[in-house]
Amino acid sequence: TREVIYLGYLAAAARMLGDWWTEDRVSFTDVTAATGRIFELLRKITITAHPGANRQDLTVVFASVPGEHHALGIRMAADLFRDDGWDIALKIGLSETELVAEIRKLPRCIVGLSIGGQHSLDRLAGLVEALHRHCPQAVIVVSGQDVDGLRPRLSAMGLDAVAGEINEAKEHISALWDREMARDVCPSADDDEPES
Repeated sequence: TREVIYLGYLAAAARMLGDWWTEDRVSFTDVTAATGRIFELLRKITITAHPGANRQDLTVVFASVPGEHHALGIRMAADLFRDDGWDIALKIGLSETELVAEIRKLPRCIVGLSIGGQHSLDRLAGLVEALHRHCPQAVIVVSGQDVDGLRPRLSAMGLDAVAGEINEAKEHISALWDREMARDVCPSADDDEPES
């Protein structure tokens, strides 16, 4: 399955490359070439269309934290969610201003943010603050490398969920989806007229 290829092989290869880079066992050129090969394999694995992927007016956006150069994990996550029938809008390489502007256009959305580790926390905090201020309709989930060790700091950001791995992310986003869709069914307390 795509999940086995992505998580069992490609993610493991990416981790190994990172370890080798940290240990100074490979050159920048080697890492660049190997990363390019991983992305080439991602492109060659076709994405099949799934019936029922249209999820009404609630959009699911996956994005990397602005300034984050590691996009492999968020691309894999988007594909694995698409395999489960989700329609994912993938936003990579945008500045904070650009990303907030894109999300602000959406009537309602779940935003899955990917962080590469502790080095991304300050940029993540700035982005989350901007989303809370400019996009109050956004429900925010964070996942990424070493997220379990970062949970105390992440919990202070006012996130809707934090996921340490793909299955936890799927559970959180499904539950948040159900919660957001239930809001359609319940009339607002501000409504002047009862629903007919």
